[in-house]
Amino acid sequence: MTLVFLLFLAALALRAQDVVYSQFHNAPILVSPGLTGVFDGDVRLSGIYANQWNSVPVNFNAFTLGADMRFLGDKPRKGFFAAGLLLHFDQAGFIGYYNTTVSGLGSYTRRLGKHIYGTVGVKAGLAHQGYNRDRVTLDEYYNPVTGLPEIPGNGGGLPVDFPDDNSTSLDLAAGFNLRIQKADDYELVDRKQERTVFDIGFGMFHLNRAPQSLSEVVDDPSAFRLSPYVFSTIQVGKTFDILANARIQFQDPHSQYMLAAGLRVHFSRALGKQLAMQFMLGTRFQEQEVREAIIPMFELHYNDFQIGFSYDANISDFTAATNGFGGPQISLSYIFKRVRPLPIHKTCPLI
Repeated sequence: MTLVFLLFLAALALRAQDVVYSQFHNAPILVSPGLTGVFDGDVRLSGIYANQWNSVPVNFNAFTLGADMRFLGDKPRKGFFAAGLLLHFDQAGFIGYYNTTVSGLGSYTRRLGKHIYGTVGVKAGLAHQGYNRDRVTLDEYYNPVTGLPEIPGNGGGLPVDFPDDNSTSLDLAAGFNLRIQKADDYELVDRKQERTVFDIGFGMFHLNRAPQSLSEVVDDPSAFRLSPYVFSTIQVGKTFDILANARIQFQDPHSQYMLAAGLRVHFSRALGKQLAMQFMLGTRFQEQEVREAIIPMFELHYNDFQIGFSYDANISDFTAATNGFGGPQISLSYIFKRVRPLPIHKTCPLI
């Protein structure tokens, strides 16, 4: 019984490693609070869904919704504040282990040069985790005749000292982003003429090391996670952009590396009819597994709307269970932009 109990806790500990998306560049405020408000517009809505290893007969699903808003004020050239809201849910395994987090974000962006901005952001959220007790099976429930588990109703067969089925805790994070862009710092109209941009920064997660164990007798704080990243778009002529993104996750004792590169083609840059398609190829691997997944990605951009699709093709040793199949990811985003008044220029120095 003790062995089963410890194995169950170990399974929950594996879920302590945070869920990541292959399209990480399409979930910016999940990558770092320092990316809150770092976009061209007033309000950004985004969502992303992942179904990892959909050939495995248990659920490994994740879903994230985000919204952030910039408060430009009267002097946006000097700096501005931004705020955001993030909802994340993921579920994995036969017992339906889930994690739901609702977070609020805030940031301040300061103009450091004509084309350079620095952003500091913070995030505070409530994380609720749990599992379905009705789906937990122990050795004594195994039927040697049928070879199948026999699950007692309502978890009635579980021992008294088995872990609670849910818990809630406070989760804190912070981040910094440095943006370098070719476009003017406050263009009234985005004509896609200057598209080169770099975002370099990091996110720091689980700063308060909140307890993640469902057992009152086990002290198991969340592992601190450091996540540096680079997002880059390099304009090549009037039609093409080269894209290169990288993200590293350090969460003791593990590390994970994600790389993606590709090409964006602009078919139209006319106002109100801006159309572009993007093709990328990514990879994901960990320090102990030099090969994990190859990820083709496709995106469609129309004006301020974006939709992306990717597929994780599993190439790790887990192919014994997946037969090489991975799972799809879908992302959506839309940016709302207000029409701003033209700048006032005095026509005569005496006025």
